[in-house]
Amino acid sequence: MVEGIKISFVERIGLIKKILYLRSFNRIRYIGNIGISSVLVGFFTAFKENSMNITDGGIFSTVRRVKLLRLLAKITPFLYREFNIYTQHQLKILLEVSSKFKNKVSVTMPILDRKVYFQNTSKDKPPTILYMSHISEFKGFDTVLFIYENLKKELPNLKLIVANNGVMSDKTLLEKLYSYKTQYKDDIILKNKVNPYKELSQCSLYIYVFKKENGTFAFPLSLYESLLCGTPFLGPKIEGVGEFFDDFFLENPDNKKLCALKAAKLINCSDEIRALIANNLLKIQKQ
Repeated sequence: MVEGIKISFVERIGLIKKILYLRSFNRIRYIGNIGISSVLVGFFTAFKENSMNITDGGIFSTVRRVKLLRLLAKITPFLYREFNIYTQHQLKILLEVSSKFKNKVSVTMPILDRKVYFQNTSKDKPPTILYMSHISEFKGFDTVLFIYENLKKELPNLKLIVANNGVMSDKTLLEKLYSYKTQYKDDIILKNKVNPYKELSQCSLYIYVFKKENGTFAFPLSLYESLLCGTPFLGPKIEGVGEFFDDFFLENPDNKKLCALKAAKLINCSDEIRALIANNLLKIQKQ
């Protein structure tokens, strides 16, 4: 086993150098989504013992250029010997693209070490909502702001932590966030990339209600991490997510009012909710 190599099509010349370097290894595991980079890696390592882990529940590397990505997906089964995915819904999507995936795909659970997760310590602190992703309507950030504004009326000391991961943000939503920051001052906390375990263990509620158009079809890993920290979360009620996460923690991402009502129930993290977190975690670990 060697240290991982980060590969991105944006690198251009750097990408080719890394792919040529990969050819010196007999066994290669590509971790990511189907896109230009994965096809290039697969093409140059197709005669080796290679495999692909399709991560995060997403299939494609972007929600744009769908026709191109579906074409690349048709080629992909010929470039890798095996594929590992998280859910049956992902398998359905792959088979819709190409029947050639059929005998090459394994549905497996991601293995996370519980020892590295901090347990939630938010009980005696001001209530806090956490959001960790880039500022985008696809990611449901408009719903997060709606929820915060509604809950703030009942919980005047409510804080919102926004950990923007550095990916290009939606300009309109970014401006709205800054206006909230001006209005609510220190109750809006802006961060860049963070240690997710630490942030999840210190918040009262984690919200990630991404839309179906986001491209993540099944398994948002951060929701699983939230369970491991004992932290309530609000996720999207869309195809695939329910294979792992109970309906109690999910809501229609296109209905902001329902999301706000569900968030109001979750944020107090009662003993009943803690029991539901434990049961959901047990359900996942049995799969």
